[in-house]
Amino acid sequence: MFSLSKGKSNTNISELIVNNTKILLIQKTCDNLNSYFCTVGEKLAAKISSNRQDFINYCDTPLPNSMFCAPVTPDEIKSIVSKFRNNKSPGSDNIGPKLLKSVLDIIVYPLVYLYNLSFSTGRVPEALKIAKVIPLFKNVIEQVHATTAQSHYLAFSIKY
Repeated sequence: MFSLSKGKSNTNISELIVNNTKILLIQKTCDNLNSYFCTVGEKLAAKISSNRQDFINYCDTPLPNSMFCAPVTPDEIKSIVSKFRNNKSPGSDNIGPKLLKSVLDIIVYPLVYLYNLSFSTGRVPEALKIAKVIPLFKNVIEQVHATTAQSHYLAFSIKY
């Protein structure tokens, strides 16, 4: 269920066509869309020429440490968290905005440390890479007359 409007609406995919076969079961539909969305990037990347000469022709020698992120501060985290709406759902960790706000003074310094460590090392914890992906039909106007192929859906990601 997802809606870009303020009203609630359901996103229901009654059938999906994969390799000229109709998929009617909800779990199979989810599995097929997941598999499709997970391979789109690989298939596009495979079409790109991987000639190393191209890179050397347009880039000079690499510049280590050429990107800089200003360190995160406790005030910055407090400012961002204070804008969270209390009635929103928790993420994959089951910590909702109201609970996070109530313990923020206790955990803000460990959060600052973790965010800054992530920026300085370039590593992001696996748990922060989890997102809920919702298939959205590419053209809502044509939805009534559309075929139900996987390629007619976009993967819309909501970060937990």
